[in-house]
Amino acid sequence: MIPFRTNRIWALGVVLFLVSSTEAWCQAADQTMQARQSPLAIYIASGIDQTQQDKMKVLLQDFERLTLSKAPVMIQLMREMRAISVQVDANEKLALAKQDEINNLNNEMASERIRLMFKLRSLMTGPQREKLVKQMQEPTSPPVFK
Repeated sequence: MIPFRTNRIWALGVVLFLVSSTEAWCQAADQTMQARQSPLAIYIASGIDQTQQDKMKVLLQDFERLTLSKAPVMIQLMREMRAISVQVDANEKLALAKQDEINNLNNEMASERIRLMFKLRSLMTGPQREKLVKQMQEPTSPPVFK
């Protein structure tokens, strides 16, 4: 049996893959490796204090709980789409309806990620946000494709 933590990481990886482009996925994978040390590392480097860190941790836990609760739904939708698509006489309307479900969930999850970003930033002071944005604009790795 796969340990619960590994299952969660795998499910989150599937979700990230579904909501990201290839280049963004490569960057996210690189950032994920860095974030394993601390998902708040970039915020800490921006000068947040312990109170801000504690509030951000709560927001991140809520986001993770929300995302992980939707991951099994996305996985099931993908399985259903596969089952539809491998039929000899696949039903186009059924496949498009299933794709719409996948797209809607994908869009919902992407919007939640943006909401989280703004919630985290709302806890920061102006100078901290400026420092954060400056760090985000710095290249972290060479571009995958040019």
